[in-house]
Amino acid sequence: MQINRRNFIAAPLALGASSLVSKYASAQGKLEDTLIIRTAGGEEEKLMIEYFFKPFSKETGVNVIPVSSSYGEMVTKVKAMFAAKRIEWDIVLHQQSDIVLPANQDIIVDLGKKCEALPNVASQNIPGACLQYGVPYNYAALVLTYNTKHFGANLPKTYADFWDVQKFPGARGMNNDGSPWRNIMGALLADGVKPSELFPLDVDRAFRKLNQIKPHVSVWWKVGGQGVEAFKSETVVFSPLYTGQSFFLKRAGLPIDYTWNEGLMNRSGYSILKGAPHPRAAAAFLNFWLSRSDEHGEFMKKAGFLTGYAKEVTPKLSPEEVHALGASAAIQDSLVKYDWDWLEPKKASLINDWNRWLAS
Repeated sequence: MQINRRNFIAAPLALGASSLVSKYASAQGKLEDTLIIRTAGGEEEKLMIEYFFKPFSKETGVNVIPVSSSYGEMVTKVKAMFAAKRIEWDIVLHQQSDIVLPANQDIIVDLGKKCEALPNVASQNIPGACLQYGVPYNYAALVLTYNTKHFGANLPKTYADFWDVQKFPGARGMNNDGSPWRNIMGALLADGVKPSELFPLDVDRAFRKLNQIKPHVSVWWKVGGQGVEAFKSETVVFSPLYTGQSFFLKRAGLPIDYTWNEGLMNRSGYSILKGAPHPRAAAAFLNFWLSRSDEHGEFMKKAGFLTGYAKEVTPKLSPEEVHALGASAAIQDSLVKYDWDWLEPKKASLINDWNRWLAS
């Protein structure tokens, strides 16, 4: 599976279950006793603690400290760290473009094109696992999520439906997590632009469309857990959510469902910050993350999104689980993709435009 600048898909990691952390540690020196990892919080963080953080601590003696934040909060925090020349975190959870494109290469560690510092990548030559500036974390999507009890038999399916408050009345939620290009893309889809023709984004047209939905948005969630709580309390009945949060709500038995139609691709990866206070422990964890096939399978089924072990795990899933996780090739191929070459240099201006619009 090719990984390119426009469409990063975390390639399957065909690894054995045994860890090589001890081998890495003896080669590089004693691991630090602490590791600080930025997470997305919520149920996802709890599952990471159960399946990966605690086992890593048990095997190595390293105390893993998770710090949750939205993507936007992470970007702001990291900028402040480097400005102050005081790096507090070790591993960050980046979007795909942050790793594949060169914009952040001055703040994240270059692992080398073959990730030689990670034995589970280098020695086993795992295709696509080394992104040079990080390793795959997940491949998921931002999907339209709705309350089935509220809408009954008339279920929405598209961003046009999300904007149609007459046909589909009820309070909306939207993300305000530091990646406003997703809302801009959703607005253009609602305005009739085809997914294949979204880029270059017509930003003015998108904001004109966003003006229409703004009065109906009750919750601007910054992390997925806020979106989950908004659905639980029925503060909102319709919102884009990341698949893990949508999956959790449905799995919990709430009257919630989601559609893969017009799902916006969401890829992310783990990177080590330059000047991280615990660099050896950080590298050891990335190596550990790529060594736990069975744990990835259980994690995926509970977290509601795919990791790099998807190809190995998919044959073991029921048809219902395959659909819920978006594990089929048909679903993955249908997701709306980004032109990161166009988008990356415009991120800052889009964030400024978004913040001005939101405050107006």
